[in-house]
Amino acid sequence: MSSILRVRISTFRYQTCKTSPRRALHTPTSQPLIHIPKSNVYRFDDTKGTSPLFRDLQWTVRDGESWAVVGAGSGEKTALLEVLDGRYRLKPPPHGGLFPFLSSYRPNAVSLVSFAHRPRAAGGQFYDYTARYGSVWEEDKITLRQSMFPETLPEFARRDNQHAVEMTDEDKELFDELVRKLDLGGLLDLPLIALSNGQTRKARILKALLARPELMLLDEPLTGVDAATRPLLIDIFHSLHISRNPRIILGLRKQDPVPEWITHVAAVQGGSVTTGLKNEILAEFNKDAGTQVAPTTRDDRWRAVVP
Repeated sequence: MSSILRVRISTFRYQTCKTSPRRALHTPTSQPLIHIPKSNVYRFDDTKGTSPLFRDLQWTVRDGESWAVVGAGSGEKTALLEVLDGRYRLKPPPHGGLFPFLSSYRPNAVSLVSFAHRPRAAGGQFYDYTARYGSVWEEDKITLRQSMFPETLPEFARRDNQHAVEMTDEDKELFDELVRKLDLGGLLDLPLIALSNGQTRKARILKALLARPELMLLDEPLTGVDAATRPLLIDIFHSLHISRNPRIILGLRKQDPVPEWITHVAAVQGGSVTTGLKNEILAEFNKDAGTQVAPTTRDDRWRAVVP
């Protein structure tokens, strides 16, 4: 289970974006991206020695691997991603830190964008400007740009210094590049309420990418997305991941299709985490539930099928 499956680059259809000199790709690293040798996971406010959220958690992610966290329940899977986001305490803490590949930690180096529930005030947040500007714009006229990217409108940014500042030339270059990559150019000035679920998700991903994370954790990014949009999002995630711009870890429910380019899985169930090669872990994970892992005939991606 220690070998690495090679990603079949020829199977992904979304063309990798050409990056500008200022948007250099993150270089490969010999250091593990994530290294948890063996730790118990507790909430920060748990000081009475109660049962850990995860016991004897062992997980190592190396550069070149493509991971998904798959959970029998949405809560456990999300909790494991939140461990990486620093929301829980590890005992003992990993020697050298949780992310050995980071030469120096900086805010937003690791970004969690959750679609499993309404996001909190952390990364990937959606700020509702309707209340603040309701007297100026009617709610149904607030555009995607005004709501999520007011810094791209200098006159709008100056009116709300608490939540937006004008962009630098470098930030504007990055914004324009990502808008092209995510195909959002024609949507920025449309009313927010006119956007589909998939379009809104791409906008939230763009918002998080503007912080230039080294590692992005996407929790349930495909849940509720229509069948036509799903392959496009999967290919976008693949494009970002193989360019390390940023590296991507997906959080999926047990019943969700696992993209073909995923090579490794961390399966979460009953307070335990099992990690390894995708096919082996999913086969074991689904055995107890009476399911089997089978490829779809349409796009050669994997899904859990109930007999």
